[in-house]
Amino acid sequence: MSPNFTAGLVARSLLILLFCVVFVVAVFIAGASLHDPDTCWLMALGRLIVETGKLPAQDPFSFTMGMFPEKKFVLYQWLTEVFFFLSYKAGGLVGLLMLTAFVLTASFISIPLALARKIGAPGVFAVVGTILLVLSAFFHFLARPEIFSYLLLSIYVSCSHFFLRNRELTKIDWIAVVVFGGAMALWCNLHSGFALGLIFLTVFTLITSASTFYKDRQLSALNKTAIASTIAAFGATLLNPYGVGLWEYLPKLFFSPVNHRIDELQPLKLADFFEVTYYPFFILSALCIWAAVRALRAKVEIAQGPRGQILFAAALIIGWSIAGFFCRRLIPFAAIQIMAEGCFLFSLFKTEGAGFWNSVNERLDRAYSPSGFMWFLTIAVFSGLGVYFVTSRIAPPTLPQSSQSVQPPFKAIDYLKKNPVEGNLFNGPHFGDAMIWHMQPAPKVFIDTRFDMYGGEIVNAYEVAYNCREKWEEVLQLYKIQNVFLKPDSQLVKRLRTSSEWKVVYEDKDAAVLTKVGR
Repeated sequence: MSPNFTAGLVARSLLILLFCVVFVVAVFIAGASLHDPDTCWLMALGRLIVETGKLPAQDPFSFTMGMFPEKKFVLYQWLTEVFFFLSYKAGGLVGLLMLTAFVLTASFISIPLALARKIGAPGVFAVVGTILLVLSAFFHFLARPEIFSYLLLSIYVSCSHFFLRNRELTKIDWIAVVVFGGAMALWCNLHSGFALGLIFLTVFTLITSASTFYKDRQLSALNKTAIASTIAAFGATLLNPYGVGLWEYLPKLFFSPVNHRIDELQPLKLADFFEVTYYPFFILSALCIWAAVRALRAKVEIAQGPRGQILFAAALIIGWSIAGFFCRRLIPFAAIQIMAEGCFLFSLFKTEGAGFWNSVNERLDRAYSPSGFMWFLTIAVFSGLGVYFVTSRIAPPTLPQSSQSVQPPFKAIDYLKKNPVEGNLFNGPHFGDAMIWHMQPAPKVFIDTRFDMYGGEIVNAYEVAYNCREKWEEVLQLYKIQNVFLKPDSQLVKRLRTSSEWKVVYEDKDAAVLTKVGR
């Protein structure tokens, strides 16, 4: 078998593998992205906004938040909620899954590969790196607002290469300024992850501008464009319904006292290093860190850009690799940036010659062109086919979908629809999510999974009562609880079963409904 034939076979195999991954990703999205109960209240808020034509000033779903009027109700991802509901209105849950699949495959496959080609990264690394990238984020492919942050971050990173690198400018490029500012104006209404875009752009501007100024004692037009783009991006964050109030709310969101209860915000544990789920991120980080160390040690001076861009790429790769270990929710965001800068660094080492891998790279370059409308359309079609295959051939989607950790109480909710309860209801967070979406009008819940909005006091009160800790009865009295809707094996349900003041009015394997006697 000749080397040329083998190189061609490897190139074709990599491309086949790539499109198989696209299809598998879409299948996974269709089968698992509705497992998160958060999607219920996101859809319910979107429905409310669309039907009323305005943002609610107070929480419409809970009675507990109403007891703390000093808490500001900020819908920091209102536009995502609208998009989610409109996709549902257009095509049901399949429409929502299609939107999720299109956004995720664009974020982790279409855009990264198009960027890799523009940068000039070796074809093998571009394809293998993209596969590692999408697998790195696989564990968090849910129908949640983060999907739009993945998309906008991919666009921001790509635009930095298109507008702020490898260009000879004599004056500020105001088109670039408008692009970065306009994208941020959209992003800040979609998800709080816009802060990561600002961090990316700010750090890039600082490192590259400082490097140029240190060398030339003046800033180039490219540096000035980056500075103006950063200022425009910060200014654009004020273009939201709350203005500066969005910034005032962010610290409460990012540093909420309840964040330690959220597993995905925790660092990787020792056991996670033996979990296959995280191996693609480990491998991608290791490859790109190797490229960063090699570039720094070689003191690469290149035509593609000044030294500051290499310093930025190395700092970003190392910094985000570490960040991913300390917060697993950051891994998809980290992987997007690590992949892009890895492509940039690997492009510096691309050599010409008759070597085997060079032959594979040449055949990959000739075999496909990941740019333009047809490339994005092809990936979208493959992802759409994956969603269609699952939803039409295997199982129709439900919201939320059942999983090992969450069993939606659909039968109990049907009972509550036919037999509405009177008085305040004490419920579990996941049950609250399902009620908010499936019951119209929904009874005001005690809590749902918006822990950051509820705050520590309400979340702590829930845990005390649910687990029957000290003073649990005082919690029920304080919040004037007349009904309980929880799992049948919960501590509170077990305790109330033995009380003559409470009776079970409904029970199945997933949920129990109890009502206070003699109210």
